[in-house]
Amino acid sequence: MAEPGDITLHQDVLERLDETSLKRRDGERRIGRKAYVLGRLLKNGAPVPPAWVLPAHWFEHFVERCLPRKHDLKSLIRLSGTQAGDERCARAYEEMLAEPMIDEVVAAIEGLFEAELSGFERGVAVRPSLAASGRLSGAAMRHLHSLVGLRDAAAIVEAVRRVWASSVLSSAVAAYAEAGLRSPTMAVLIQKSVPTDDVGLLTRTTGPSKPIAGEDWHLGVLIDERDDRRWRRRPQILFPMGVGKGGQEPPEQLARMRDALEPKGAELLLELGRQGEKELGEGAVFHFSLEHVPDGDPIVHLLNADESPRWQSLRGGTASTTWTEITIGGRSPEPPTRLTQSVVDRVVSGAVLSVLASFRCELADPKSLICRWSGRSYLNVDALVEAARDVPLLEPEDLLAAIGGVGEEHLREIAGRVAARGKSAWRTPFISATAFTEQLNLEADIRGLERAIERDAHGLDDMDLTLLPGDAMATTLTSGQALLERSAELWAKCAAGELAHTLAIRTLIRRHVPDAPPMTGFMLTRGQGGQLSTNLAAAAGRTLETLRDDPAAVARLSDPNCRMPSHLPDGWGRGAVGQFLARFGDVCFAPFELSMPRWREDARDVMRMFELLLQADVRETGDALQSHARTAADTELARYEPELGVVERRLLRTLVDRTKDLLRRRHTIDRLLFRSLGLMRHVVVDIDRRLRRLDPTISSKGAFHCSAARLAKSFKSGRPELARVIRMRDVEREQHAAEPAPPISFVSSPPRGGIPVVPSATLAGVGVSAGVAEGRVRLVHGVLPDALARGDILVVTTFDSALSPLCLAAGGIISEAGGTLSLGAEAARELAIPAVMSVAGASLHLRDGERVR
Repeated sequence: MAEPGDITLHQDVLERLDETSLKRRDGERRIGRKAYVLGRLLKNGAPVPPAWVLPAHWFEHFVERCLPRKHDLKSLIRLSGTQAGDERCARAYEEMLAEPMIDEVVAAIEGLFEAELSGFERGVAVRPSLAASGRLSGAAMRHLHSLVGLRDAAAIVEAVRRVWASSVLSSAVAAYAEAGLRSPTMAVLIQKSVPTDDVGLLTRTTGPSKPIAGEDWHLGVLIDERDDRRWRRRPQILFPMGVGKGGQEPPEQLARMRDALEPKGAELLLELGRQGEKELGEGAVFHFSLEHVPDGDPIVHLLNADESPRWQSLRGGTASTTWTEITIGGRSPEPPTRLTQSVVDRVVSGAVLSVLASFRCELADPKSLICRWSGRSYLNVDALVEAARDVPLLEPEDLLAAIGGVGEEHLREIAGRVAARGKSAWRTPFISATAFTEQLNLEADIRGLERAIERDAHGLDDMDLTLLPGDAMATTLTSGQALLERSAELWAKCAAGELAHTLAIRTLIRRHVPDAPPMTGFMLTRGQGGQLSTNLAAAAGRTLETLRDDPAAVARLSDPNCRMPSHLPDGWGRGAVGQFLARFGDVCFAPFELSMPRWREDARDVMRMFELLLQADVRETGDALQSHARTAADTELARYEPELGVVERRLLRTLVDRTKDLLRRRHTIDRLLFRSLGLMRHVVVDIDRRLRRLDPTISSKGAFHCSAARLAKSFKSGRPELARVIRMRDVEREQHAAEPAPPISFVSSPPRGGIPVVPSATLAGVGVSAGVAEGRVRLVHGVLPDALARGDILVVTTFDSALSPLCLAAGGIISEAGGTLSLGAEAARELAIPAVMSVAGASLHLRDGERVR
């Protein structure tokens, strides 16, 4: 082997990007798409940082040397999406990490480091450059590892190994299969690290991508800091570069980036965009960073370039399909665990199909209803609206408002397409009769579910499942999932019945009062109480009254180690908190995330919530707020009744009473749903303990990184060998968590690196609870806000039942997700709090402390 300092050797193995061959016939296959594009832009004068390429044939040589038979990428792609495929991906990943690096590559990297890389102040970045025959999808690159800030040769060698190994992760293999790639390979880009304090993107787009930007140049500016150990695209928001000129006040983020670009940086950036468009075409996206020079012009560094601001269309959709994220029970910055995702997908698809069947409707392709992207699940809104087109009284706008998460512009487009086709007159009577029969059976179904859940809960509460045989654990898990699916189906049917009755109320009133607001049916039935959210708020109010008389307990609430009522000093406050948790122990924030502890397991969030409410000096009780809502509903009903005839008044009263009954049934189902979620978590926690007992190398909560079907099958076989798969899932989850969360809703596919621009200074959404509120914005980035005062406007990504006690202090709610039937909407109406849901970009455009109306 040659010596590390042999310059000839490292030049034979590693090629300088500005000197490598870029022939179209074989250049892209040899050095990968990323390196090929950057190389061509570099030859046209683009400011690409110094870089070297390790060609793809070294990757192929490494793979042939270390991977077992039928573990190559071509074989893995054929098995994508199967349990056997996941197991082979996990084995291939560990084999590649354990295999010693090729001697020639090690020597070349050591020689290059000694000759040039050691002089780079910020170290080196190692980035993948994927190559494949046919059109390469950028989505596959998102799952591959990149590392930055490497400062010695050994770290660079290890980074190359990790980049290569990431090519066989199951998430990457699934992306290859989705993009139609059959035999991908990988080159590696070794590049000088540049300052990333000011990072952005530049694009202008037309055609299908126009909703993202437009014909004018748009600047993507940073909105969030991320861990800089990875070369990841940070979350950004797009603004037209001309915004704020002509006397207008530019957005804060755009003004900061403009200041950084002055005086000549903007000209350099636009010149880069014009040059890049000649190579990549209109619609290209350029990712850049700025390096500030004292007393000089800023230096622009081109980090990456893409041909389109969008990823490829999601499976099952078209270029015009609208997708919205399934956010039942809350949305966290990190994607859900694999177990939660598998359960939620089955629960939601089963509930939707069951409700559609009760209305004698069906989807054209049930498999296209839900699609996964970046570790999250998205609902095909177009398919659902089309399937429900013939439901009597139901207009597309009503269904879209109930689903939530769909922007106003997208809502109008979908409604227009469906309305143009009209309803089927002959199907309407059959749909109405079937739906009425289903509603009559609802009460008996709820009682049967309640008995089944209580029976299973009684058997599980005092049982250690780790002592059961594997097949018994699998059966228990399957039974728990079946109860959860059944609970969700009944909840959806009850919600559908509530929506149908409120639409009937609105239709009846509009016959005489044409200008009655769309939410009339919901507003006439609010304030009834009995729902989980209102019970939580009322119980929290009573607990606060007791805590005020116990200063020792109040002082203890702020202690981070205070996680259970037993940690509070003995007294009235401790007893009140204990009673609250005894009643609502199955509740937690983001309850559908099964890896989240329930309040009965860890009550730290409850203690923090009571601390915030005490600081806000809350005096209004939940019962008083419900009374206000009930009075407002009765007043509204009395205003409409004189406009109706005798028979119509009686029919209106009947519909209102029936809707109130459905609301009370939803409370029962809410309680059963949370109980079944708690049972499901109980089973999986015991399975996790069993796995770690069998293999101590498995990380805590490892069972949550497997789907429910995989856990059941593994334990039923008697050989739950899941350690490799769990370790691979840990790596994939860390990769997904490093990415900015995609928008809650989008058309066709999510945008790269940014979110759709909000063209107006006024944010818009779906009003779900009437009223006018003005107050200070209080952003909720995590589980709870950092502070709270009476009258604050809570701005959240999603509002679930666990947050309802905050309504005792809040003046209003703004949520990026949710619709008229969401738990947050229900809580707002019942507690007489003005609320707007589906406000795209609210948490990005609103600043903590500013006043809104």
